[in-house]
Amino acid sequence: MNSRQRNLMEKMDLIPLISVIYKNEQRYLEHKIKELDINSTQVSCLMEIYSHGDVEDQHKLCQKDLVEILNFSKSTISTSLSKLEEFGYINRKIDPNNRRKNMIYLTKKGCSVIPKIIEIDKMWEQDMDCELITEELKADLRKIAIQSWKLRKSIK
Repeated sequence: MNSRQRNLMEKMDLIPLISVIYKNEQRYLEHKIKELDINSTQVSCLMEIYSHGDVEDQHKLCQKDLVEILNFSKSTISTSLSKLEEFGYINRKIDPNNRRKNMIYLTKKGCSVIPKIIEIDKMWEQDMDCELITEELKADLRKIAIQSWKLRKSIK
């Protein structure tokens, strides 16, 4: 980083700083996951599907849920899921209770990449020296994120 960039960073408000951190994390992630033939949006989808359990009986997640949770457009989620299904990371099955819904499940291949993604995330945190981030700061940032989500919802 040159002195001009450092000066710009020192003058930035909180939200642009968070944006810089997010964008750099995405670049880092994209670099580390190249071998998996997936992108950072698809990683977000995989991790959210994984967080709902990796056994079909435990899943209660559909495409609409991912749009809401991840705050991506319907087309972005649809494209991401199509690629993940094409590469064998997920399966979609019609919900027997609502035939218009497709439930999303990780395959064995999908489950096998989760530890790799978690390890990449841990490497990012180690490289970022994240012990500087206190629980209090995390709590405050969560409050900001929740408030921003509420604000976004109110303008739809």
